[in-house]
Amino acid sequence: MQIDDDMMKELKDTKAAIKPTDTLLVVDAMTGQEAANLVKAFNDQANITGEAHFRHRSCFYSLAPTVL
Repeated sequence: MQIDDDMMKELKDTKAAIKPTDTLLVVDAMTGQEAANLVKAFNDQANITGEAHFRHRSCFYSLAPTVL
């Protein structure tokens, strides 16, 4: 999966404008290692404070603070 540079710029601009206290990234739990790569990429660009891995059909979920 590729990270869209324009989307990341928009995310950074939006985050700067609204100044949220937390920024969570929600990913599909079935993406496996790619989920970890996405979390790292988003954290590098947007400094996320946590991540959530969800899988609706199998009811699998986990919530974790981002520790990189």
